Amino acid sequence: MRDPSDTDAVDSTYVVSVLKPQFSPEGVSHRSLEEVMIDHFQDFLIGLEDNYITGYKEALAWDAEEGASADSVEEHFQMADLTPAGVLGWMTGQQHKPINGDKLEVTVLFDHHCLERNPNYTVLFPVVRACSKEITLPVCHMKKVEDFKEVFLIACTKGQSFANHRVICQKA
Repeated sequence: MRDPSDTDAVDSTYVVSVLKPQFSPEGVSHRSLEEVMIDHFQDFLIGLEDNYITGYKEALAWDAEEGASADSVEEHFQMADLTPAGVLGWMTGQQHKPINGDKLEVTVLFDHHCLERNPNYTVLFPVVRACSKEITLPVCHMKKVEDFKEVFLIACTKGQSFANHRVICQKA
């Protein structure tokens, strides 16, 4: 658990405060769904603080040494950091508040047409662009809170290593 006296700690409130959703205009039907998805995101982050959540193990990438055979290479796995700081690190590459006092912003985009472009996929995952501090949420796969949590959990745990920040889809 987080130390309440640590004001520099990254918690769910801080992560939500840096999200800058690019909502559809007021009155457009997509807007209310986008607002619900941000609520799901906040609930997911609060759940990470309130509960010990484990995700899926991810195989680490390795470089074959000279002379090493594929049979002699031992696989290593890592567990994702499923804390608000870990999610922030997944989205931005840093798990802490900016040291220099700069304001951190993570742009949240909503992909309402993901199924039209990818009709053969049963699940599409959020796409993270850590360097540009941007996440795109596939709306049709994350409308319900249960779906949001499951899809986000898989994407976050399977995309923790910098080399694999883009878990895009799962075919039928």
